[in-house]
Amino acid sequence: MSVLSTDEIDRELESRTQEVAAMSATLVELENHPGLEHVRVYPPTGLTAQRWTVIEQSLTQLWDDLGRMTSILESARAVRARASRPDDDERSELTRLLRERTLEVSRQPIPLAKRQISGLGEAVEYVGLADTAERMNAAYPGVVDFLDSVDRVNSLVAEGLAPTRKRLDAAGVAGPQEIAELLEISATDPLSLATRDIEQRIKEIADTVEKQSAELAELAAIQSNWSDSLATTADSLDELRDAGARATQTRAHAVQIVLAGPFPDRRDEEPSLRAELQSITSPDPKAVRSLRNRIKAALQAAREEEELAQGLLDRRSELKGRLTAYQAKAARLGLGEDRDLLACNRIASGLLSRQPCDLRAVTRAISDYQQLITDKRGKTG
Repeated sequence: MSVLSTDEIDRELESRTQEVAAMSATLVELENHPGLEHVRVYPPTGLTAQRWTVIEQSLTQLWDDLGRMTSILESARAVRARASRPDDDERSELTRLLRERTLEVSRQPIPLAKRQISGLGEAVEYVGLADTAERMNAAYPGVVDFLDSVDRVNSLVAEGLAPTRKRLDAAGVAGPQEIAELLEISATDPLSLATRDIEQRIKEIADTVEKQSAELAELAAIQSNWSDSLATTADSLDELRDAGARATQTRAHAVQIVLAGPFPDRRDEEPSLRAELQSITSPDPKAVRSLRNRIKAALQAAREEEELAQGLLDRRSELKGRLTAYQAKAARLGLGEDRDLLACNRIASGLLSRQPCDLRAVTRAISDYQQLITDKRGKTG
């Protein structure tokens, strides 16, 4: 290697000094990284622990390498300070310090099985400025990426939960267990949480709290308007009674008129629910809310039964109207006395007049009657 000139030595010393100063400032700033502070407060587990084992070694290596570069530069500056114009020996030494691997960093004994009889008994590792800087530049991005990932997950969790936790604090109530579980994972194993997973968990937590808040608001409203709440609940029972009566009546009519399968079993719960309301003699918002929910479910069941029964009756009326329309069509086409059509009409009308009538059989008979009209019309045309 050629010996550097004095100007080249001074330029390289200045360049390396600035480089080491920048590296030092960066590593000091890195010590205050939120992600690094996090893993030092909360010992990592799981996937985060696996990655941190490697990253922690890299971070330690960065500080060690910075110290080595600083030591080499201090040695070079000490030589350079001997004279304003270094002689050939001093320039050779400075060139070696700046360009070669001069700093001993380790000694490892060589096992006899791997050693030649005339060989050295130990392996000595030396480093220099260039190779150390190259190693630091290669290791740094991985360290920063890990710390940024940790901080990103924690920020996402904290920001996502903030509105819900604020709402809970304002209400003075404890949050669901899922909040504590998410915070524990984000504290100890943040890298196991994908962004989509975090967003889904936060949404589910918010939905749970929303439901809980609605229930609390309902209980508060019941408590503050106790008399009105009892009256409103009694009105709901009246509505249930009337709906149940309509459903029973419509169902009985449908069973009489239409051949249908078994209806869902529905028990008349209005008397027992009314008795339960009358048994509430002192303010009990939770009992009233529970009662209201069961009244609502019973009312829904009664309405569904009525709709099912009425739907069957409406279907029969629709089929009757279709048959009447097809009879009128046959008459307009001059086919009112056609023997085949009269026979087909009698079958459909007979099925329709039966009690209970088979809606499927009626539907097929009317469809056959319609098709026969079409066929007859084509022949006469």
